[in-house]
Amino acid sequence: RVRALLDALGDGHPWLRHLLLGTNDLRDGGAAQLGAALGRGLALETVYLGCNVIREPGARALAEGLAANSSVRALWLKRNPIGERGAAALLAALRRPSCHVRTLDVTNCELGDAATGRLIAGLAEARASIEHLFLGGNGLTDPAPLVTWLVDPACPLKSLFLSASRLGDRGLSALAEALSRNTGLRALDVASNGLGPAGLRALAERADRLSITWLNLGASPATAALGERFNALGDAVVPELAKLCGSTLARLGLREAGLTSRGVVRLLAMISSLPTPPNLILGKGIARRLRRVASSLSPQRAAAPRPIRAIASVYR
Repeated sequence: RVRALLDALGDGHPWLRHLLLGTNDLRDGGAAQLGAALGRGLALETVYLGCNVIREPGARALAEGLAANSSVRALWLKRNPIGERGAAALLAALRRPSCHVRTLDVTNCELGDAATGRLIAGLAEARASIEHLFLGGNGLTDPAPLVTWLVDPACPLKSLFLSASRLGDRGLSALAEALSRNTGLRALDVASNGLGPAGLRALAERADRLSITWLNLGASPATAALGERFNALGDAVVPELAKLCGSTLARLGLREAGLTSRGVVRLLAMISSLPTPPNLILGKGIARRLRRVASSLSPQRAAAPRPIRAIASVYR
């Protein structure tokens, strides 16, 4: 039925701009069909294909279509095993001046550490137009390509989602230094990266030079499934968390990050005098009353980044 829908679309539709076909078993054949339509000029802005068992051949077909299409602004491919060769094909399309994709989601696409790094470096080198980048669940350990991109004054990134990666404290420390020199990034997700106090302290030391308003230090729902490590911050870092809360943050995710109710009480007391404290997102193990209070400190300032609002997904 989905392929019949794609047939019916032909080369376009007068009002269709957003095509959401997640979890429809499209596989490579369906991806090739859609890629061909994109190559013929199908005028879509959003293409959402999460969880469709699309592999390298399907990714290549989509890339060929994207290379000839100037209308697509958001491409969502999360949880499709496109692998490193599929990612390389996409990169070739995204590097073309005619491609205007702003949001790219390759979360949990079996890229691996090296291929993820090559994708980042290639986008940066080509001055690609990507503003919102989802890379989590691909085993990234080395943030060097990201650091290089973030310190470039021309870096277009506004949101960077790295949940269920393997950055650890060393990786976050390197990112923290780059972020202190970047004025464009507004959202950073480093949930479930095996972070501890050292990485958080590196970030807090640069709190007054950060531009981030949305920060997730909590847990990814995919942590156990991917065999990754939760963040273990602990109550000892409450002063550092309070320092971050006094910066530009509007939302701070701390779900399942090693805090206790006692630590949350202390944190709330430390930020109570702030004129605009951020919302704190807490999880199980924290008293329900505390979770409710912490999550509504400044509701008017806590909107999620636009790509997250555009595609409601609980399994990032």
